[in-house]
Amino acid sequence: MKIVSLQSLLEYTDEGYIKKNFLEDFKSIETNDIEIFLYEKAIKYEKDSISSTYLVFNENGTLVGYFSIVNKGLVITEHNYKILSNTQKRKLTYSGRKLENSVYIVNSYLLGQIGKNYNIPKEEMIEGIDLLTLAFNLILEAEKIINAKYVWLECENKNKLIDFYNNFGFQKIKDFRSENNLTVMIMKLKKLDK
Repeated sequence: MKIVSLQSLLEYTDEGYIKKNFLEDFKSIETNDIEIFLYEKAIKYEKDSISSTYLVFNENGTLVGYFSIVNKGLVITEHNYKILSNTQKRKLTYSGRKLENSVYIVNSYLLGQIGKNYNIPKEEMIEGIDLLTLAFNLILEAEKIINAKYVWLECENKNKLIDFYNNFGFQKIKDFRSENNLTVMIMKLKKLDK
């Protein structure tokens, strides 16, 4: 697999070419935020330095998936802080700080988007675990430059998704909801045993 940053593509070619030749052929299982982000937001966010998106190609040069990473602290409102267990409070606040408005911020990375391409033959598809591993390993590389102890993500409250991320090592923060009413899961950054 080859990982190509959207930023590097933008340095060598224009936005229209990237959309037509790389992004338009990407399809998720159903039209959702994964597709909408890639089609409508990824290039803008890249240009505005909001997130970094990486395209994953197989040995045939086929786009098999992508992921987006943000150096963004996990914001814990006072309400969400109160529902954390004492152990969670201790661990998370050790890697963050309390702001003046009773909000805590945990220094971390956000795995903003991750999606695999279902618009290709099944034998060319990437496994979800492999795509997640590529994203996680890149975050570990970034962590060597910009120190953070955690990576977090938001996902729909669907058992299949939660189990997938949980099996990788992410833990659901009980009863914690993001601004978008999504489930928040977090994982301490460490080398994988896989």
